[in-house]
Amino acid sequence: MATPSQRRRGRPQRISRDQIVTAALELGTEDLRMSEVAKALDVGTAALYNHVRDRDELLALMAA
Repeated sequence: MATPSQRRRGRPQRISRDQIVTAALELGTEDLRMSEVAKALDVGTAALYNHVRDRDELLALMAA
């Protein structure tokens, strides 16, 4: 558990669909996990689901 000094305050970092796709492309498609993409962007996994429905949609965006 994070100590109070390690917790983030204020609004969560804003990310865009383009940032998500770019991070996913850098990680590669083999065994891509949403948690890895979230970690690369320094956001929670739930933040990704505000922009993409699921892993399959993310893979489709990467292919486009």
